[in-house]
Amino acid sequence: MSIFKELKKIYFVGAILSILLGIVLLFFPQTTLLTICYAFALILGVVGIGYIFTYIKSDTLKTYQRNDFVVGLTYLVLAVFVSLKTELVISLLPILLGLSIIISSIVKLQHAFDLMRVKFNGWWWVLLIAVSSAAIGLYLVVHPFTAAATMVRVIGIAAIWNGVADIGTGILFLKKIKEAIQVMGAIDSEAEEID
Repeated sequence: MSIFKELKKIYFVGAILSILLGIVLLFFPQTTLLTICYAFALILGVVGIGYIFTYIKSDTLKTYQRNDFVVGLTYLVLAVFVSLKTELVISLLPILLGLSIIISSIVKLQHAFDLMRVKFNGWWWVLLIAVSSAAIGLYLVVHPFTAAATMVRVIGIAAIWNGVADIGTGILFLKKIKEAIQVMGAIDSEAEEID
């Protein structure tokens, strides 16, 4: 039963994080995007400085084949690029989110088929959720928005929907797993009685 609890935790943590991210993006779009871009640039800069510092402090003979200086400089250039070209970085977000939603939908689609194969009555709900999530993801990939604030709000709505869909799918799927575990436990106990 500990495996079931672990599955439950893994499944729902991602869904809740998706909903929270969606709410933040929905109500604070511009601030969120700029914060994400600058935080990302800061992380890249710190990593770059770390590599360059490692290069300066290390023994040249021992690290001759390593490219710490080049890697560090690359990270610093990326940090400057991200901080100066926030609009470009922001325009890539709907495509990346759309792709992640499509991947999540494919997982839901497999859950729907698994539930259909074990003759679970609510399998078509999971299928409906998978198809609708895929449609939202595909829309984000095919039609990325030009207006940043509108784009982010739509991403927020998509992230909230994806999180809610994950919770709905998770409840149905984990319910069926729990039933299967109980059936297997009953079969094992009957087998022990026969022995």
